[in-house]
Amino acid sequence: MKKIINNSSCLILILVVLLGLTNIILTNAQDGTCPNNLHNPVCNGITCGAASVVFTSNPTDVGSLITGTTPIAVVGCPCDDDKDLGVRFTDCDPITQTKTAFYFYRPPAICTGLALPSPITGLPCNLTCSDGTFLNDKTKSCDRCEPGSYSESGKLIVNRFDDHLPLQMKTYCETPVWSSSSTCSSWVLHGEYMDSGDNRDRPFSNSILQLQVDISEGSVKSGNASVSFEYQVDAELYYDYLNFKIDDGDSLLRADQQLTWKQVTFKFDKPGTHILKWTYAKDSSKDEGEDRAKVRNIIVNGIVDLEVLTDCEDCPPGYYSDGSHPCAPCPPNTYADEDGTAVCKTCPVGKTSFLGATDCYLADIPCTETDYSYRLDTQCNEQTREKVYYWIEPKICNETRNDSVTLPPNESFPCDVLTCNNGQKKTENGESCIYCDAGSYGTGSECKTCANNQASIKKSYIIYDVNSGIIPPNPSVFPFTSTCFGECISQGWRDLGNVGLDSGVGNGVSETTILFDNLPEVSLEKDIQPSFRMKYAMSCKASDSSRLDIFVDGMKRKSISCDQCRDLNNINDSDLKLAEVILTDTERKKAPLSLSVSFVTNLKLARNDSYDCNRVLVKSIELFGTKSVGGAISCDECVGGKYPVLDSCVDCNAGYASKAGASKCEICKENQFSYNASSTCYNCGTGMTSSSGSSSCHWKNHEVCVLNTTISTASTSLWKNFDIKKLGELLSTSTGYTSTDAIDSSFYFDICKGGTHKRSFAILSESGNKRFIKNIVTSSSTFEDVCPSSSLACLKNKNGQVIDLGNSLSVDVIKDTSNIGLKLTMMNYQNVCFNNATGTDTSASFTINVICVTDSKNVEPKITTRDGCNYIANIYSAYGCPLCNGDADFNRLEGECKADKRTKTIRYIRKDGVEHKCAFGEDLSSTVKEETCEPLSFQTPLWIIAAVLGGCLLVIIVISLIAAVLFFKYRDVSRRYATLQEEHTVDSSRL
Repeated sequence: MKKIINNSSCLILILVVLLGLTNIILTNAQDGTCPNNLHNPVCNGITCGAASVVFTSNPTDVGSLITGTTPIAVVGCPCDDDKDLGVRFTDCDPITQTKTAFYFYRPPAICTGLALPSPITGLPCNLTCSDGTFLNDKTKSCDRCEPGSYSESGKLIVNRFDDHLPLQMKTYCETPVWSSSSTCSSWVLHGEYMDSGDNRDRPFSNSILQLQVDISEGSVKSGNASVSFEYQVDAELYYDYLNFKIDDGDSLLRADQQLTWKQVTFKFDKPGTHILKWTYAKDSSKDEGEDRAKVRNIIVNGIVDLEVLTDCEDCPPGYYSDGSHPCAPCPPNTYADEDGTAVCKTCPVGKTSFLGATDCYLADIPCTETDYSYRLDTQCNEQTREKVYYWIEPKICNETRNDSVTLPPNESFPCDVLTCNNGQKKTENGESCIYCDAGSYGTGSECKTCANNQASIKKSYIIYDVNSGIIPPNPSVFPFTSTCFGECISQGWRDLGNVGLDSGVGNGVSETTILFDNLPEVSLEKDIQPSFRMKYAMSCKASDSSRLDIFVDGMKRKSISCDQCRDLNNINDSDLKLAEVILTDTERKKAPLSLSVSFVTNLKLARNDSYDCNRVLVKSIELFGTKSVGGAISCDECVGGKYPVLDSCVDCNAGYASKAGASKCEICKENQFSYNASSTCYNCGTGMTSSSGSSSCHWKNHEVCVLNTTISTASTSLWKNFDIKKLGELLSTSTGYTSTDAIDSSFYFDICKGGTHKRSFAILSESGNKRFIKNIVTSSSTFEDVCPSSSLACLKNKNGQVIDLGNSLSVDVIKDTSNIGLKLTMMNYQNVCFNNATGTDTSASFTINVICVTDSKNVEPKITTRDGCNYIANIYSAYGCPLCNGDADFNRLEGECKADKRTKTIRYIRKDGVEHKCAFGEDLSSTVKEETCEPLSFQTPLWIIAAVLGGCLLVIIVISLIAAVLFFKYRDVSRRYATLQEEHTVDSSRL
């Protein structure tokens, strides 16, 4: 209902305050019908008046009414002094050391017609009434509650979540604008608890439950102001979680795996209005387990509106109290037909009643076979034992009627009717069944020993079985607890001795629950699928809408509807049905487990009606797949990485491995290693080695981060040295790495082991539907603070999860026609990472390709991944080059000798070929030096000069002699030639 304070009302208010008169506030209300109030539907359908008068008995409180900090009552329906009026203390007056209790309309009071009582003044400042007491306005002291009533001071209890939320609570859900999910679920009511709803496939959703409370100053000062609640969380480890905080303060609780109910308590450090907020937050991917949080039994101490109680609340009909304890329901066969009952009345003879009954009704119905059962004496005497009959309590029939059956007399019963289950055998005297020893399995009649490569790992634990004698002889030591809520004659499930367990008779609309608690731990072996198995028979009509519900650790796992009435007094084993609930991976991790079975009936029975068509009979309940207790139903081989020891498959130690079905673990050879529980031995990477039986590999010759190798070319082979210690150091101290494929993550490296590392996050920001990556450098932290000790590279998500990306290293040379460098592959062969591509847990790796660029010292990796488990980083840097080897990688160039300085310049140039790319070491690329030199000159001996001149003279003489000989030899020839020439000339002239 909308409330409006008009201007004239404000003037009247101010005038009234100034005059100090009784405070009257005029408010306007819209004509029409009061709207429905889902929190507290008190005034639905009532026509609102045009105006109303609202009172407060505290003259100093009118100002706060104007500001809206004190509730305002609006006309609508008549006020209820119990529901609509509250009492609060004023602050302590430091002069008089007293305080005042004043009355007010408790929100959402939509009422009129009730005047507020006068304030209670002169109360001691330290006065606080405890539970079971009330403030007497006459004696101004705390008096005990009268029998038939009770009080709880300052305590708000929220323990029922049925069809609507309490007024102070609300729930909603949020998703970022860029999320792929546009909607999500808020918290859902489940009667005794709330859960965060179904938000599977809704990434980045936040399901929020909010409770607003007003805490008193006195409770804070006394240290009593607190909030407590119970919670469960079954979520993806590290990623999805339940968060609890008060106001906008620090997170007080962050939990991702709390598989059983756990209670926590937090104190309020200041008075006033507080917002309690429970948030179930999801990350970007993967749903695991139940994928939700649960909350129940919220108790807030120090609530202002409940701090001052001026009377005790009468117990309602059907409940009682002596004034010292909260009101409790009357037990069966008793009743309370009026308010304020101190002691429940006993039903007259021939009548009975439900739990919490307000009257009794006739129980004059005939007794039938369903009203009695029998037990077998555990001792055999001459192959028989006694069968003892007894009436089942509570007895709701009249055995004195002529049409009633009588209790049969005790009789002898054969001992050999005992039937044992698989995993068991009979004792020698045949009186009971026992489980087979470890290393053997049971057929029901005998135990057989397992082969040497097998173990008795598939065990079954009998929780309850009438056929095999797994029943207690005394109901007071039953291995279960049972309750009934609603119209209950039977207080829960009944022990029918050797007949079984039944859900009780005589119940009306009710829920009867049997709880088996502290059940044994189950196996986590991959080839074992633990489950609860129950054999039962049910008798109820389909039209009754009754059902049988099965819960595992408080979570409903199976619901079975009724179909028809059956005669449960004559049920054979062939008539029984099997209900099986297979445990989830999350439930398998819980220890101890609990199982509860509830029969929910919506049948409104007529008095003195027949009750047999409204119950369930259970013959046996089994937990299959237990870890250590129970008996094996078979012998089986162990999976890889394990070996059999009696009833267990034991992990192979690191340095050993075994194949599936092996009888023992084999030691790993040299240059191999293995993890704990490995099914194979892994080869050491390039540059690494190990001795036999090793759990890890180390650098060859123990030269850490040094690789000595041979690089082959077309014409020769070159010996190369790679020293990556500096690269490892720079990687581990880098100011930050970014990756568009790894949102909200930081990478740590310790390739050479040791050093200090700075975290670098890739942060996802919001801007419409776009995503941006930011680099944020945080404070330094050691590698050991984050990663496992054996890790060389790991990833830490923002939510705290750490993934070991590699504990085995391989260093390989990269070489093609134009590039040379190193490929560093860090590998974790274990299934440690959820692979986004395959949707399964797989191994993880981080590969760094360092390409040799001689003029760059950058080590900024560009990180990418396609599946979230295998990462690749490319670095272009001189730290990926082999060490230079002087003249082997460089040609020597000499300048001319300078005569004046008698020196020459020496330079070096890198030889052609990618195999000569190098950095550091004996790098001569920038080397320039001067070497001394002399001009060319000789001091030749005289004998050498004489010999040379003599030789030259001899040559001249020889040539001269030859010329003379030739001259004289050819002189006549020349003369004849001249004569012939002259004659030829004369003849020519004659012609």
